[in-house]
Parts: sequence; structure tokens; C-alpha cells
Amino acid sequence: MGNFPRIQVILEYKYALQEEVEILKEQIKELVENYQLERENSLLKTLASPEQLEKLESQLTSHLFPQMPRGPTVTVLNTACFK
Repeated sequence: MGNFPRIQVILEYKYALQEEVEILKEQIKELVENYQLERENSLLKTLASPEQLEKLESQLTSHLFPQMPRGPTVTVLNTACFK
């Protein structure tokens, strides 16, 4: 019975280590995916013409930051509900 606490501690360390290994595996997987995407992006940038890059940047900008309406905004109140 004297070894039971020691075995329990060893098992707890083992499970904690297994959890940490799974977390690290996921992080490595994400890093590999990011590295591959960066390589593909770099390759596409080298193969694309300046005109294509400019068009792509313009499309991304207009998609990410749509133009706000210009000029004053007019709000019309329905005065019938106040009578």
C-alpha cells in the first residue's frame, strides 16, 4: 500500500503530460498550416503581375472597408404617430 500514492502521482503526471502533448501537436499542426499558406502566398505574389496585385488589393480593401455613404444623412419621422 505504500506505493499507491506514488503510483497515483505518476499517473497524474502521465495524464497531464499526455494533455500537454496533444496541445503541442495542435499548435505544431497550426504552425505547419500557416507556414504552407505563407509559402503559397509568397509564390503567388512572385507570379502575379503588379496590375493583378493592385486589383486584388483594391478588391480586398473595398470588401473589408465598404464605402460609407457620403453627404448628410436625413432621417424622416412619421409625425402621424405623434398626433
